[in-house]
Amino acid sequence: MKSLSFSTLSAQDEKAMYDHYKANYEALKAELATAENDADKERIRKDMESLVSNITESGKNLLSWIEEWENSVADAVDAAAERLGKFTS
Repeated sequence: MKSLSFSTLSAQDEKAMYDHYKANYEALKAELATAENDADKERIRKDMESLVSNITESGKNLLSWIEEWENSVADAVDAAAERLGKFTS
């Protein structure tokens, strides 16, 4: 079975970052609702854009990790079936 490039720990770290980005985005959204001057609103929007990019990238990384696991499990099942077939035939 191939070694996963994305360990369970790094997936947990990635999920924590994803949650952190989302929480920061929600906080900025609340801050934007109460911002009074245009300069603050623009700064908040830019920060939100950056967080959207981070959220998207983090989500892609998590999906990639899930796909790697799905493929690895299928490969492991196929290998186990092949080994079992050798012993039972």
